[in-house]
Amino acid sequence: MQDDFSPSQLAGFNLQDEEEKSSLELWNNIMIDAMSERASDIHIEPFRNEAIIRLRVDGVLKTVSTHSLTVHSSLLKIIKKMGSLSPDLERPQSGKILIKTDRVGNKEQIFDFRIATFPTVFGEKFVARLLDPQNVTNTLKDGFKSVDMSPEEQEKLENIINKPYGLVVFSGPAGSGKTTTAYASLTYLSRKFQGQCGIYTLEEPVEYILEGVNQTQVDADGELNYTRALRSLMRMDPDVIFVGDISSAPDTLDMAMQVALTGHLVITQYHSSDVAGTIYGLLSHKIEPYLLSMALEGGVCQRLVRKICPHCKTEVPVKKEVLERIQKNLTEPIDLPHTYRGAGCPQCRGTGYRGRTAVYEIVPRSTELMDLISENPGLNRLREKFAEMKIPGIRDSAVKKVRDGITTLEEALRIAWYV
Repeated sequence: MQDDFSPSQLAGFNLQDEEEKSSLELWNNIMIDAMSERASDIHIEPFRNEAIIRLRVDGVLKTVSTHSLTVHSSLLKIIKKMGSLSPDLERPQSGKILIKTDRVGNKEQIFDFRIATFPTVFGEKFVARLLDPQNVTNTLKDGFKSVDMSPEEQEKLENIINKPYGLVVFSGPAGSGKTTTAYASLTYLSRKFQGQCGIYTLEEPVEYILEGVNQTQVDADGELNYTRALRSLMRMDPDVIFVGDISSAPDTLDMAMQVALTGHLVITQYHSSDVAGTIYGLLSHKIEPYLLSMALEGGVCQRLVRKICPHCKTEVPVKKEVLERIQKNLTEPIDLPHTYRGAGCPQCRGTGYRGRTAVYEIVPRSTELMDLISENPGLNRLREKFAEMKIPGIRDSAVKKVRDGITTLEEALRIAWYV
């Protein structure tokens, strides 16, 4: 390609002066750095005396450069134009920028940047979420292997989503990879039934295109919102429906429950720290406990942990007091004679980590759990009952990843021992 980032290709506007040309070049370099570093997000933040540019790599933000507030203002105008945002409005806005380049990995690729602005006291903050099409390619090709599930976890999840109807909820904090796992599930179902069932999604936005799946982008605040789209979708003879988010729309949750109870498999997402929190959150939306107990087929909660860099991986001993601390919080003891850590090398930029993987809590339907939900329990009661039932949680999954040399003990403690 002669010019990866020509203005006509990216935004359809003409550069007005040298300042805009300089800002475009800076933004191009930022995007190339983000793609090359495997960053998931770009942050451009104005402060009192300067603007800071940071990249989120493997879940951690790192500063890459600082600039004057004048540069920040000019840069933001260029980005807004590229993303079809109003350049003079200082209010929350969102858009997207598509990039085609052969400057990453020596092959032509298309990258999708989901951009958003937000006003602060020193100016507008900008964040771009980088969606790499290679991720969905891996998901389509490898299915559950792409989300690093153990054979036991995969079998549990397959048993849940193989049900002909009911509600399946993927949960976790923002950026925990739950959409990717949901996509892997939809891909699994599409392959298994080979066109013999109708699979639909309602998303805001549609992040990746899935073969064999009918995907629709909804507008949560517009006429085609989740509830209306779901109601209309019932006339389309669906078998499986993925609803992107039910966290903030009680009407959508009510509708999803009705659909799940009338012979359809409904897969959705919810923001919570564990499956007990998901159940409690759904009940707090005034869903009748007996209805939830009838509809819920299973819950999956996940988080992402950084993986040890394979190029500088070294064995380290485990402190007795740390081992005692983690063992008493597991459903079953896990032998940890030693652990591993990355010493730091050029491949991982000295961090000791390269890439991320997921840890899971997978809770299938059971008579004992459904009886508990019917009692409308509180959050503490749910967590106590999960412990009594010896349901493996995020902590168990994280420590198994430590045992297998995939992540560090420090990472397991960071993401799973905060509650």
